Order: sequence, then structure tokens, then C-alpha cells
Amino acid sequence: MNIGIGLPIGDPPVLLDWARRADAGPFSTLGLLDRLVFHNPEPLVALAVLAGATSRVRVQTEVLLAPLREPALLAKQAATLDQMTGGRLTLGLGVGGRHDDHQVAGVDMHTRGRRLDEQMAVMRRIWSGKPYGQDAGPIGPAPARPGGPPVLFG
Repeated sequence: MNIGIGLPIGDPPVLLDWARRADAGPFSTLGLLDRLVFHNPEPLVALAVLAGATSRVRVQTEVLLAPLREPALLAKQAATLDQMTGGRLTLGLGVGGRHDDHQVAGVDMHTRGRRLDEQMAVMRRIWSGKPYGQDAGPIGPAPARPGGPPVLFG
């Protein structure tokens, strides 16, 4: 049985201790939520730090608000984290439902579902190693697994 743990976000410095304990214990996955207008750490950055302090436990975004991010950069960040963790990343993605997060990101909340669909197509293309477009080559690094990290939608 795999049991993940959602980490507390109110005190980022304690996350390393939580991660090390989870890595030594029964947990299979460490998860961090995403909000822009909140006092939580940025999940991809925080998970990179936590992955460096662990060797076994998987890292997962719960859920990363993809429409707030540019897809090529998100694909590169996710592939980098996936590769550097030896394939321990699970990318949990969602559209978000809070107006303030979308407002400060300059993203229309009413197009978030369509935007996520478009982002997934771009990220899958990047993770496949194909050129980004006619005037731009491939974006690396390659993720640990062909096709990219596992993606969950929430």
C-alpha cells in the first residue's frame, strides 16, 4: 500500500524535517499544495529542496495551478525535477478556483480549463523531445521517463 502525506505549509523551514522523517518511515509520497496568493512556499522549488534531502520518497504537487504558469517553462521545470529525482516526481495539476490567484497572475479565470488542455499538449510535445516549433528547437532536459512524469488531475 502506498500512503502519501500532504506537508504543512505554514512553516517552510520545518519541511526538511518532515521530508526526512517521511523518507525514513512508511510514507510513499510527499505532497505540497499550490496557491499564489497565500503564504505557502512555491511547490516546485520546495519539492526540489525536499527531493535533495531524501532518497526514496516520491514528490508530488497537490495540485499545481497550471493555468497560472507559462507551459514551456513549466514543462522544463517539471522535466528537470523529474530527471534530478530519478523519476520521483508526480505532477498533480489543476485549474484552480480562486479569483485572486488568477488576477495576480494576469490570467483569465474563465479560460483556465481550455488553457490547461493547451498546456498539456505543449508539455507533452516538449517532453517527447520534439522541436518546440518551426523557429525553436527542442527544450531540455528530457524527463526521467519517456513522455514525462506521471500527471494527475485534481
